[in-house]
Amino acid sequence: MPVALLDAIIVVFGTAGRVLPAFAAKAGLTRIGRYYATESMLVLDPKTGHYDADATPSTGSETLFDYYARVLLRACVKRRRAGRARRPRRVLSAITPRLSRAGPASVASPSARCALRGGCARP
Repeated sequence: MPVALLDAIIVVFGTAGRVLPAFAAKAGLTRIGRYYATESMLVLDPKTGHYDADATPSTGSETLFDYYARVLLRACVKRRRAGRARRPRRVLSAITPRLSRAGPASVASPSARCALRGGCARP
């Protein structure tokens, strides 16, 4: 059903895109979304016929939460240098509960742990 819904959106946006170019761009993005929704990103093991996550190449080691913590830390440093240090409470309060459920091992980098512990709060 979801793939059929994407196909319908592609048809509607593609047709509307003949009149308004913005819809043609949306149809293209929906085609990309459909591709990633339907194609496996894992390597198929020819011997077993199953997908193998361990054989799938990967790049990078930074998690999304590490990235957000790094961005917050940079913002904190800039604010501190400008004399406007404060803890970005909205973002941290949204991220911290998820991380505490996942456990401390989910926040790998020291900068991520630092940003989530105290953010920009002054000592």
